[in-house]
Amino acid sequence: MSTSTQKPLSIAEVVELPVSREDEPTWVNEFTGVVRAIQEKKVRTSGKAMWINRIGDTTGSAEITMSLFAPPRFAIGDVIVVEGKGMRRTEYEGNAQVTPSSKSQPNINVIGQSAHHEEQAQRKSESAPAVNGQTFPVAGQTVGMSMNNALTLLTSKLTHDEMIARIITPTFWHSVHEVASDIIRCSRLLEAGKLAPSVKERAGGASAARPEPAPQPARPAQPPPAAPRKGPTDEQLANRTDHGIDEDVPF
Repeated sequence: MSTSTQKPLSIAEVVELPVSREDEPTWVNEFTGVVRAIQEKKVRTSGKAMWINRIGDTTGSAEITMSLFAPPRFAIGDVIVVEGKGMRRTEYEGNAQVTPSSKSQPNINVIGQSAHHEEQAQRKSESAPAVNGQTFPVAGQTVGMSMNNALTLLTSKLTHDEMIARIITPTFWHSVHEVASDIIRCSRLLEAGKLAPSVKERAGGASAARPEPAPQPARPAQPPPAAPRKGPTDEQLANRTDHGIDEDVPF
């Protein structure tokens, strides 16, 4: 870590720096922030691994990204101090960045754990302000995605003339703003891992996946078994002839 008595820049202060130009770079010597996310990707040209790290303010909403070509020795939620020569303030697709020198990787030290990391992540997923009251910014590519989808939803069934007549009204763009905002809110929930209930759960749970068998009709009651027949009594036998026929029977 630097022995300089100068305080490291916060992420908000880094974001406020002018973006480097080819003839006029903006150097960043040292800054501090909370690791919000770490994403491993492959470089298209070389196939080598790189790690894109999103770093945010401890209590504010400002964020930057910084790519490294070595496995990070820090974790999500860590408070880090980054220092090095040749780091520039850059921007990509509207997102603030710090780009290390291609000749050397910056020196990164973990100085603790953020007490507000979970709360900040929760607030961002719900599109609520940061701990210090600032509004979380929306990445440029996310804004573009939400605008494209909102425009498609609101104009998909219009003819060319109807579309021209609609887009020149303030009401139309108010609707675009509302729909795009809802798409962004939904995307933030998904990015935070907050998924809607599964189809199985929405359909009623495990019992819905395997419906109960239909009830079988009740079997009719069986009649009681007949009483066993008894043999003829002595009186009955006395009324029979030798041929076994009762003489009183008229035939």
